[in-house]
Amino acid sequence: MNKVLLVGSEGFIGRHVAQELAANGYKVIGTTRKGRANSDKVTLDALDFDQTCEVIRKLRPNYIVNCAGVLENSEAASANVIISMNLLRSVYESGVKLEKCIVTGSAAEYGIVKKLPVAESDPVIPTSEYGRQKHEEVVQSLEYGKEKEIPVVVARVFNPIGRGMAERQLIPSLLRQLKTGSPEVEVSRADSKRDYIDIRDVAVAYRLLLEPKKLNHRVYNVGSGVSTSNRRLVELLVESMNVEMPKVVEKVKEAEPMVASQADVSRITSDLQWKVKHSLEETIREIVSHEPEVK
Repeated sequence: MNKVLLVGSEGFIGRHVAQELAANGYKVIGTTRKGRANSDKVTLDALDFDQTCEVIRKLRPNYIVNCAGVLENSEAASANVIISMNLLRSVYESGVKLEKCIVTGSAAEYGIVKKLPVAESDPVIPTSEYGRQKHEEVVQSLEYGKEKEIPVVVARVFNPIGRGMAERQLIPSLLRQLKTGSPEVEVSRADSKRDYIDIRDVAVAYRLLLEPKKLNHRVYNVGSGVSTSNRRLVELLVESMNVEMPKVVEKVKEAEPMVASQADVSRITSDLQWKVKHSLEETIREIVSHEPEVK
């Protein structure tokens, strides 16, 4: 059986990856730090090496998918490195023959870029603490995997959106502002751009990364390949909500430097025949129509 230990299965990405894998014949075992364990979930604090080692020895998974991560507190971002390394060290020390481990990277790793779209082979110079820690996680995971002959692949995810996304993120924030009927909506910069991708397309990418025994590369961008401004996001939300277009007020005067706001997805498209199936317009409409699901 294709048994997958999915760490971070209760998060936004993890929930959707679990659904995608289960629907395609994988036995998915998620993790919970505080909830009750059952046949589909184990209690695991992946920051605890001994506990992680015990879980992996007991489960002996064929695959590990690490969707866990710290986002909101830059000082705690080092936890991302610890989690991935605990998982990989546990695999090695328990003698489990792993077919593949997926580590979740981030567009924040690229930092300020010289050109768009940004490709996996472009320089990686993160500017935020989160980006630095995520890249350190990626580098250490790939190096350890190579040294110990554990197949590690990185899904470098850009900006996933969809039903059930966290309230702290931009689209739910804009949605709340528009619901008040205020004549103004606040953004950092109207011209700031990001590459938004439907979470369902992200989940498919994870599945496709698991399937081949060997991959041509060890890092894959997962994005839509389209750069969308904050102003355009407001316009799409307004269209979906059928409300009047408010004045877009900028909180930041300085123009944003060129960041990784558009993914070059030619590598994953070529190697895995993956492609985006859900347009930004479609995803926005679904977020609006299922607004109570925004967490």
